[in-house]
Amino acid sequence: MASLHVHRARIALLLRFDDAAVTAMARYSPRLLGETLAEAVARGVAERGLGYFPPLPRLVELGLAEPDLLAAVDDVTAFVLQAARNGGRQRLAALFSSVRVERVTSPAHTMPPMRPADPRAVEALAHHYAPDRARLELVVTSLERNAYEGAERWLGRRAARALAGLARDIRLLDAAPLEAGDG
Repeated sequence: MASLHVHRARIALLLRFDDAAVTAMARYSPRLLGETLAEAVARGVAERGLGYFPPLPRLVELGLAEPDLLAAVDDVTAFVLQAARNGGRQRLAALFSSVRVERVTSPAHTMPPMRPADPRAVEALAHHYAPDRARLELVVTSLERNAYEGAERWLGRRAARALAGLARDIRLLDAAPLEAGDG
């Protein structure tokens, strides 16, 4: 008698959306917002002698960016995060027996990893601050006829392939197995 095997995994994906597509829907270019912010922040950091670049939420507080510019970044970020959440759930629902979106976050709002002394700091900072990426964390379940060793990586790659039309670039960041009682 045949039986089904339940494979569950926690998956983290990084989705990068096309600049032109986001601009058409959200009115602002993520690339241009990132470049504008990076130039202003780099100038302010140099004037103040800071040894680091602050994360987006601290820029107004430190006087490194205009509130209106950050409001535009927040608008684009909200659009990108919603597209990742809704598009991800919709595309993956047909592929897996269950899909639960755990978290959707913007890497642009994290602490930038580069330092002001880096030779290409402004360019890297512009990429970091551009609100064109979303980190999508999911729990997926798949019912299969066979048990697979390392099924979590396979499920992660399967999810990334299914999202290929949603974003310009998709990277599988992590895939971890879950037991029946986990998350």
